[in-house]
Amino acid sequence: FRALTSDLTRRGQQAWLRMPAVDRVQWRISQHDTLFQHWALKELHFYEAVDCTVEVVGQALAGGEDPLFSDHPSYYAFDHEYSTEWWSTCSICASREAWLGIAPIK
Repeated sequence: FRALTSDLTRRGQQAWLRMPAVDRVQWRISQHDTLFQHWALKELHFYEAVDCTVEVVGQALAGGEDPLFSDHPSYYAFDHEYSTEWWSTCSICASREAWLGIAPIK
């Protein structure tokens, strides 16, 4: 969670985007193995407790994503629509290169 829990989150390969979040309040998942094609997810949801009754709502985040230039943006994974899906920006992804997360809104 190094990139997510600092006050700076990497955006693509060239720039940094300051995220207005307190340390350790952003959550993400990442792939463990090397992938030889993009990673795609239909839906992902985080919950406040193990009973899964209160969903965490917030800003979707993804490694290397520019939301203005994505055909499969990160928010598609949180939209409750099975007709959409998020795709990682890498097509050959090293271990933990592709990740998807959320910065909760409180």
